[in-house]
Amino acid sequence: MTFFQDASTAGQLLGIAVSIVKNARDLAKDSSNHELKNVISDAYDAVLNLKEKLLALDEENRQLKAQLAKRGSFIGPVPPNGYVYRADDDHKVHPLCPKCYQEKGHESFLTKIGDQMKRVSRKCPVCQLVIPEKTIGSNSQGS
Repeated sequence: MTFFQDASTAGQLLGIAVSIVKNARDLAKDSSNHELKNVISDAYDAVLNLKEKLLALDEENRQLKAQLAKRGSFIGPVPPNGYVYRADDDHKVHPLCPKCYQEKGHESFLTKIGDQMKRVSRKCPVCQLVIPEKTIGSNSQGS
């Protein structure tokens, strides 16, 4: 059983297992032992099912790695407003909507808007989330 020593990935191991079981199935075809044929056929079917599951898991793994890589290109949420920024936004001037980013993974830039209560807010054009940012002309020293 030195076949498995040369394999380095699960896919290679599974490929070897499929080959071995297929070979056993082909050899059993010439046998008059029907019970052996059935057991080998069941083993072959089980290995093929395993191969199908492994391929699906491999694809899911690739997708998750891509999502992780994408998340690595963002910074946040950053207090106090929970903004998310692209990693290349060095001065943190173009925040993304935290709701769109966290719930759907979308990159929706917030826009600045002024309201009637002398507050500066940012608004998401996609989900319409409004985040108050600071008061205009407020006296931070308090008199």
